[in-house]
Amino acid sequence: MDISIPPDYAIVTSEMSPVQNKLILSNVVQSTIKKIPRQDVQEYLHNALEKAFDILLMGSPRVGKSTLINAILKKDLAKTSPGRNACTSEMNYYEYEEMYTSSIDNTSLKTSTCSIRIWDAPGIEDWTKLDVSKHIKNLIKEKNPICLIYCASPGSYADITHIKIIIEECKKLQVFIALVVTNMYASDEVDDILETFKILLSQHCLQTKAIGDVFCYGTIGLCTLVNSIEYQAQGVKMKAAGVDDLMLGIMNSLSEEKLLQWCFALMDNGPFWIRSQSRIWKAFNFIKTWIGY
Repeated sequence: MDISIPPDYAIVTSEMSPVQNKLILSNVVQSTIKKIPRQDVQEYLHNALEKAFDILLMGSPRVGKSTLINAILKKDLAKTSPGRNACTSEMNYYEYEEMYTSSIDNTSLKTSTCSIRIWDAPGIEDWTKLDVSKHIKNLIKEKNPICLIYCASPGSYADITHIKIIIEECKKLQVFIALVVTNMYASDEVDDILETFKILLSQHCLQTKAIGDVFCYGTIGLCTLVNSIEYQAQGVKMKAAGVDDLMLGIMNSLSEEKLLQWCFALMDNGPFWIRSQSRIWKAFNFIKTWIGY
């Protein structure tokens, strides 16, 4: 069975609306999946998607967690509050829905609705009075997220001991972790933070591959650099960078159900699917192999 991108979807102009972009992704995903004749696979897809998915964000305040998740989802879900007093003081979440429709018996359609929730954990410095290991374990067990995204940036607070515990608990509970250095243009300190992330991940798994600035460590996690929005300093403008590569890195590291859930969480980010389409289908080859084609 050949899984390929229909040629009509390869030509897209920058004038297309968000609704049109969403339709492109929906058509690509659904036209591909509908080529699978096995009804049990369709049932699996509906069972996998008809539920709530969780994505967990962690990191100190003012590191750009909200800005990053907005860039990933192409939604203005998370509240962004720039400034030194910006702080996430409690466990907030942002929720939206996506739908998947397919033919089950060639005569009727079935629609599954998935609810995607983005959890924004309190700042790490607020955990000093907690049993961090127990807190992280309970949090991950309760949410069972698609993945956990931990953010740090130059000048921000980050306790290496806490990060070690987060990685250990993610590994135990088989939750993929992405360690992300945000504000990559801010200072040379970003290289030191990235190197620290590499060392922490390599304690659990040897580096399996590196694509650009994305460094992967098997099914444990990855680390990378991003700048979610345009950066301007001293009259110099730098474009947003690294977000697509982060999204693809996570996509290529997840398996089965969580891969499907991650793709549907990104449903509205039409520009990402168009820019990255040639690499995206490498991830879907996993599904192709998994179902026996």
